[in-house]
Amino acid sequence: MNAPNAEQPACFLCGNTTATLVTDIRRRPQRETDFGIAVEAYARQVYQCATCHVYFNAQHMLQPEIYTRAYNEATYSQKLLETFTRIRQLPLEKSDNKQRVQRVMDFNARQGRQPAQTSVLDVGSGLAVFPAELKDHGFRCHCIDPDPLSAQHAMQHARADGAHAGTLDDYSPTERFEIITFNKVLEHVPNPVAVLKQAQRLLAPGGFIYLELPDGEVALRQGNAIDREEFYIEHFTIFSPAALDYLARAAHLRALETQAIHEPSDKYTLFAFLEPL
Repeated sequence: MNAPNAEQPACFLCGNTTATLVTDIRRRPQRETDFGIAVEAYARQVYQCATCHVYFNAQHMLQPEIYTRAYNEATYSQKLLETFTRIRQLPLEKSDNKQRVQRVMDFNARQGRQPAQTSVLDVGSGLAVFPAELKDHGFRCHCIDPDPLSAQHAMQHARADGAHAGTLDDYSPTERFEIITFNKVLEHVPNPVAVLKQAQRLLAPGGFIYLELPDGEVALRQGNAIDREEFYIEHFTIFSPAALDYLARAAHLRALETQAIHEPSDKYTLFAFLEPL
């Protein structure tokens, strides 16, 4: 059914206020991260936008500022290094990150570049497993994360060539990057189009953007919007192929390659390689 006229939420991707209600959630799913929301205060609705076809969470319990520190504390229980080390030890067939690195390496090679010739900016680096894996293959890697603990961790343990504690808004590097990556990041911000547009100012000529997004369309077919992590509260948006296409076009980007995958961690994911129009 369509969203009630009195409470039509605005889509985070396109701003439209015509949406279909997917589900109304009044209790924290068992495996969702506990952000300390009182049981009686928990209330959110998952909608699908009629214009851009993105799924989105309508809720007033979490704000973007959570990613400055509280997200890491809730998600990793202040055990960044321990979690980082455990994930790094996973073999290729069980590692989202190693398979992600392989995709990026293969695509970069098809663009005619070797790792030593390639500088990467990983936006929203979190545990920094991905840049650490890239460093093993000879890439130069810089990181951005809003949590100072994550930025420090990236320098100390992932051997990043640079790490900025903040956002693209306050980041002014002295170089441009052949690859800019957003791995499970854009769903955590309320303005994904603006973030992608801003990132392009840091892209070197001939460079590309790699992004991964939760695939809501397949997740719904394989489960439901309550129990699948793709739809958890920390995600403002959850994508479909049509929504990914809208995102790229709205940010003045062209998709060079897109694919839907089921990752070893059981995540349903859409990935894309994009270049400026």
